[in-house]
Amino acid sequence: ICNMRMLDEVAVETIKGLQDRHHFPPLMLVGTPRGREMHVSLRQLDCVAVLDQPFDIRNQLARIREIASHRERMGT
Repeated sequence: ICNMRMLDEVAVETIKGLQDRHHFPPLMLVGTPRGREMHVSLRQLDCVAVLDQPFDIRNQLARIREIASHRERMGT
């Protein structure tokens, strides 16, 4: 889970660089995306979730459980 103040082009480039590393874990971003296009760009980078601030912690916990359950079923 990564909390970024501004989810912008710099964030996209940073995430691309991190994902080049072997065995990079699933990434859930929390922040303030700059527009719908940025949301789409971040999701295309295989971020498992992009949550806008402020958000309901119950939604975040539910998404974490969903991801963990899926990874367990897939054996990853």
